[in-house]
Amino acid sequence: IFDFEVFAELKDKYTKEEIEATAVYLDENLQVTDQKLMDNASKANVLLDQKKEYQFKITKSGYDTDTLIVLGTSGEDVLKEILLNKTIKLYDLDLEILDKKTNQPVVAELVLVDVVTGEETNLGNTDKLSTSLESGKKYEVIARAEGYDDAKIELNYDKQGTLGKTLFIEAEVLAANLKLTVLDENTKQPIKSTVMSVSTDGPNKDESSIIALNNLPPKEYPLLIGNKFEILISKEGYFNKTLKIDATEMVDIEKVVLLTPIEVGASVVIEDLLFKVGKTELDERSYRILDQLVDFMKQNPTIKMELQGHTDSDGSSSSNQKLSEGRAKSAVIYLVNKGIDQSRMTARGYGESTPIESNATTEGKAKNRRVELKITGK
Repeated sequence: IFDFEVFAELKDKYTKEEIEATAVYLDENLQVTDQKLMDNASKANVLLDQKKEYQFKITKSGYDTDTLIVLGTSGEDVLKEILLNKTIKLYDLDLEILDKKTNQPVVAELVLVDVVTGEETNLGNTDKLSTSLESGKKYEVIARAEGYDDAKIELNYDKQGTLGKTLFIEAEVLAANLKLTVLDENTKQPIKSTVMSVSTDGPNKDESSIIALNNLPPKEYPLLIGNKFEILISKEGYFNKTLKIDATEMVDIEKVVLLTPIEVGASVVIEDLLFKVGKTELDERSYRILDQLVDFMKQNPTIKMELQGHTDSDGSSSSNQKLSEGRAKSAVIYLVNKGIDQSRMTARGYGESTPIESNATTEGKAKNRRVELKITGK
C-alpha cells in the first residue's frame, strides 16, 4: 500500500540553480540497488510505503556524494530540496605586484573579491602573494597602494596546479587641469586651432603632445605636476601664440587666448628669441622658437614678412644699429636653411630708435631688445 508521495528537487548549494543528478535506492545494508529515484534529472516524484525508512544515494560528477533519508511516519507527502556541494578543487596562486613603468615591486593592500557574491577578503599588504583558491570560481584581486591608482586582475582558473600572475599598478597621475579657450581677437568668437603642449623642464622634459588638432580644445587637459610647459596655439590665417605654464599644484588653470588675424602691416614680438650677449649669433635656446616660426610660414605659404631687430639704448646708436641688423639677418638665415624661400623675407634693423618701454629700467631695456615680425604681404 502506497501511503505517501516524495517529491525531490536537486539544486547547486552555492548558486541555487537546478542541476541534474542520479539518485539510487540503498538496501538495509546501505548497498546500491538497481532501483532509481531519478536518472540524470533534476526533479522526481515517487510513491512510498508508510512507516518505512528509505535511503537514496545521490551522485553527480563534480559534486560531493550525498545521502537522502526519507521516513514516512505521518502519511503526508514529503517535499525534499536536495542541495549538493561542488567538490572543491584548489589551485595555488602566485601573484606579484609591479610598478607598470619601472617594473619594480610595489607593496600594496590586496583584497580578494568573490565575483558572484561580492564577498571581500583582505589578503594583507605585500608585493608577492601565494595563496590557494577554488578552481572554477571567479575572483578579482584588487591592489591598493599609496601614490598609485587602484588596479585589479580577474581570475577564472578551472584547473589544478599553480597559476602565476603579475599585476601591474600605475603611479597616480598628479596633474593640474588646463582649461583653455581660444578666441578670435576681433570677433571674440571661439575658433578651432591646433594646440600643442611641450614640457620645457621637469621630469618629462622635451615630451610633447597634441591637445587639439584643428579643433576646439577639450574642456580640461592634464598637465603633470612638477613640469613647466609651453602651450603653442596655431591657426592658418592667424599669428601663433605661446603660453608658459608652471604646473606646481593640482589646480584648474584657466586661460583665454586671443589669436590675432594676419593682416598686412600687423606685427608681433617674437618672444624668447635670444642672442649671445652683444653679438648677432643666435643662442641655441632660440632654435625651438625659430622652428615654430618655420611651421608658421609653412602653414601660411603666401605671406611675406619683415624681421625687425631692435636694441635698448646701451652703447652707441651706430653699434646698436649694426647689432639690430645683424640679429635680424641671423634669424632670416636660419629660416632659409630650414626651407623658407628667401624671397618671402627681409631683414631690417632699427637699432634703439623704436623702444616699446622706457630704457630707464632693467625691465624696460629687456623688452626693447627684441625681434618683431611684421606682415608685408599676404
